[in-house]
Amino acid sequence: MTHQSLSPTELIVRYAHDELRLSAVGLAPAEAVPPEVWRAYQQTITGDAYAGLDYLQRYDDVRADPRKLLPEAKSIIVVAQSYYPPVKQPLEAPQVAYYAYGRDYHKVVRKKLERLLAFIQSEVDQTATGRVCCDTAPLLERYWIMQSGLAYQGRSKMMIIPRLGTFFIYGFLVVSLPLEYGAAIDRSYCGRCRRCIDSCPGGALQADGTFLADRCLSYLTIEHRGAWPEGVAERLGNRLFGCDVCQAVCPHNAHCAPHDEQDFMIRPAIAQLTYEQLASFTPQLYETLTIGSSMRRCAYEDLLRNAEAVLANHTTSL
Repeated sequence: MTHQSLSPTELIVRYAHDELRLSAVGLAPAEAVPPEVWRAYQQTITGDAYAGLDYLQRYDDVRADPRKLLPEAKSIIVVAQSYYPPVKQPLEAPQVAYYAYGRDYHKVVRKKLERLLAFIQSEVDQTATGRVCCDTAPLLERYWIMQSGLAYQGRSKMMIIPRLGTFFIYGFLVVSLPLEYGAAIDRSYCGRCRRCIDSCPGGALQADGTFLADRCLSYLTIEHRGAWPEGVAERLGNRLFGCDVCQAVCPHNAHCAPHDEQDFMIRPAIAQLTYEQLASFTPQLYETLTIGSSMRRCAYEDLLRNAEAVLANHTTSL
């Protein structure tokens, strides 16, 4: 098959896979979010459990219609990059969520999307315009992931790519090109499984499908500022930054293939992290652990708070 015989969609998907080494690609038409989807989103984020996530209520116009971000938008290209690590921390060590093992995923995936846009403008359509979004622009991301046919939302609230699992970072490229679109996934394939619900250490996942963000250990160790409510520190166990429990127990992750993305490989500072280091958690250690990584989302004072809780839990367990 020659380069000239490929459709614009085929060219884009092949470049994303072969040159950018992205794990999966989906495409959806850039249209307004249906009213019923928008109402459900608004009802979710205005509850007390989301009180600390004020950014979810900003830029509603763009979340409701991606054409507010790019007026000439015709398509949304959704890409997924695996972060399931080939090398992990020892289970008994202070734990960091897998996605924060390597370089800041925003920068890694954004760079790939910028390269994809440059390819489109040079090899597909020189008049094409686009906007790169990687967890920074106010898109209704989960909706577009499902609309692209790439993944569906599981009971864990994680996006599940069929046969591949949940350990993925997603990025979005809003473009002015009409493309060929996949069939949207409008259902879940979790069946009667409730392993994530039963295993969630904070009780954030409810049997009725409700997600209580203020009980999620990822939220509490990363997004929550200042002191925690009573009882949180003890539930942390040895989780210093984030929590992967709902993903670890998910059957869809039983056969995860480790990624080969060099920028996501575990950094030595994380691989060698010890409780002795946490006992003297200095600004210098904070710098070493967080430089160039997603852990910078957590300020020094808050990561120190996490470290003190993890160290206390470790001491109690001895």
